[in-house]
Amino acid sequence: MGDGGTILTSVDAITWTTRNSTTNDNLHAVAWNGSLFVAVGGSPDDFTSATILTSADGITWTPRDAVSSRCLFALAWNGSRWMAVGSSGSELTSPDGLTWKLGNTGSGVAQHGLLWNGTTFVVVGQFGTILTSADGGMWADRSSVAVTANDLFGMAGDGSQTVVVGAKGTLLGSTAVDASSWTRRSSEIANASPSDIVWDGSQFVVADFNRGLLTSPDGINWTVRSGPGAPISITWTGNQFALTTEFGEIWTSPDAVDWTNRSAPIFPYNAIAGNAGRCAPPALTSMGSETHTSGTPSTSAWTTATGRTRLLL
Repeated sequence: MGDGGTILTSVDAITWTTRNSTTNDNLHAVAWNGSLFVAVGGSPDDFTSATILTSADGITWTPRDAVSSRCLFALAWNGSRWMAVGSSGSELTSPDGLTWKLGNTGSGVAQHGLLWNGTTFVVVGQFGTILTSADGGMWADRSSVAVTANDLFGMAGDGSQTVVVGAKGTLLGSTAVDASSWTRRSSEIANASPSDIVWDGSQFVVADFNRGLLTSPDGINWTVRSGPGAPISITWTGNQFALTTEFGEIWTSPDAVDWTNRSAPIFPYNAIAGNAGRCAPPALTSMGSETHTSGTPSTSAWTTATGRTRLLL
């Protein structure tokens, strides 16, 4: 998925078919809950209005009422409820992805990341904003200038901690069950610019726009790894990583060391997500202006669906 609502599909990553996303808006995030893909985004100015699309197969997409929300940037499912967050504290919740209720996190800034850690929704955004909520109704502000005032972008957890990445090499960690307290964990890597992070069961892997990749077994000690240039989104499918870059490329790797270019002719991708049998890129379980889905779990062939994307895996 990507800007302008672009969606393409392919069974071999060579021949591509355009799908109707039903929108010209940018798509920023996408997720799969076991039966439904939900993609979110909004107006080209990334502020004025929101867009929500749903699909059972990653090919046919249906627009849903975004109930006057501002642009949405992040999305999560907690087992019984969808939540999406975005500009100016916007928050939307839904039990089924079809009908949505408008709320607000109480923050006036853009919220870029959203995670369900098993007990708590965690939101991160501009100026070091960190918010938590058990149900999306009441929010607690966990931000601290003493920890960071840098913009925060993405999160991942290993079951015992949550790690957040952000601008200027920011890496934060929380071992609290409710994510109430945070510690700055410096990457100590010059010119690092993390944009996304994922946990594969044994290591954290960060997509770093400037340095390529950063890896860590514990979220504390980090190592620079060579990899695709200018990565912006990364996901773990269960047997391999899928990554998208600023140059509109899609790469896969079984170990975050050896990478294969699976590029599709679209630029750029914002998110990726998948359902074990089909993948949709620019939102690796992700969103952007294009969504790619694959008919094989190996992600060697991709399908694109309109919107701003990360891979759908």
